[in-house]
Amino acid sequence: MVTPLSQKLEPPANPARFSVIYDPLKKEGINEFKVLEAKRVVEVVNKSEATYFVAPEPDGKVLLEDVRKAAFSIVSLAFKEDNKWRLHDGNSQISAIIEDKDFLYKVDHQQISFTKGDVLVCQVRVTQTQTGAGLKTEYAVIKVEQHIRSPQQMDLLIEEPKGGI
Repeated sequence: MVTPLSQKLEPPANPARFSVIYDPLKKEGINEFKVLEAKRVVEVVNKSEATYFVAPEPDGKVLLEDVRKAAFSIVSLAFKEDNKWRLHDGNSQISAIIEDKDFLYKVDHQQISFTKGDVLVCQVRVTQTQTGAGLKTEYAVIKVEQHIRSPQQMDLLIEEPKGGI
């Protein structure tokens, strides 16, 4: 719903202007927000319309986008679509969305399984954006090039000596 008041608050309006309407209406007992001009009501916003006055998140400005090859150990993985995997590069932990559809298909169809210590060698896109809240870094695994299985410890086969000691 577009009202004359909501049109005046379209971005790039100051986000604080939105809270003047939304914040009171989300409180218990306040059901309307009225705008008066010369003691005459010129605009009314009721509680059900409050969500139209939530300040939009400003789009960030992309400062850097880089694609590079990196190796990661798996900290935790997500089987739910669009959830991020937590990966570790040997120095720091990141959260990354996996965009490699072929790799995800193999995971979904149990053609690939994981054990503790496995490493993924990947093409990773790193995007750094400047937002109103500060610098934001996002990671996306474009292609998993190699899955290196964790070395498995072998059992030692020790035979009992024959003929006793």
